[in-house]
Amino acid sequence: MTGHNPNGAPRDICDPFVYYCIAIFSSLRYFRVSRLKPSGFLPPISNIKPVFGLDPEAYENFASFCRQDYPNYEILFVSTPTIPLCPYSSG
Repeated sequence: MTGHNPNGAPRDICDPFVYYCIAIFSSLRYFRVSRLKPSGFLPPISNIKPVFGLDPEAYENFASFCRQDYPNYEILFVSTPTIPLCPYSSG
């Protein structure tokens, strides 16, 4: 049984219309708000690079991690004890 509001319009017809009006209004309001500009702060990061043996381009691959264009980072080369490290690592 569908209910009716006091004006006589079926509630099933009015509810979606109200929902879509609220959704459109909220979307417009959200995208009109100016977002904060980045402050230039870049947090320090850690890159974890697993090392599993040696591939033909290993040296160049490892060197590319060191040539990053990021102001504050560290690189952690990780190997398991059961797999020997490649000769380019100093661990």
